Amino acid sequence: PISLGQVLEASTPRRAAEFLHRELPIRFAKRMRQIEGLPRWREFRALAEVHYLYFQSFRELRLCSPFAAGSLDAFTDTVARLKTKMEPVVPLLMEAMQELREQRVF
Repeated sequence: PISLGQVLEASTPRRAAEFLHRELPIRFAKRMRQIEGLPRWREFRALAEVHYLYFQSFRELRLCSPFAAGSLDAFTDTVARLKTKMEPVVPLLMEAMQELREQRVF
């Protein structure tokens, strides 16, 4: 969860970009590890697809820095693109959970 202090720290576009650049990869990595912790996760198409989306997004964020001069716009474009790319995650996770239940993985 994001604290009120973190929200207040991100009070300018530059600070918000720095916060996202620092925090989003951490959160994406945690989600990838959670998926990897599931038994036979690679056998489930939806889980593998969600893992790949998080992996791609993690990589793109790490390769795009808001710190270089004039790069805030490029970083903002990257975040907007990733937001669109990640839209199917929730439906895919719902599909994956149903598959996992049907296969009695849980």
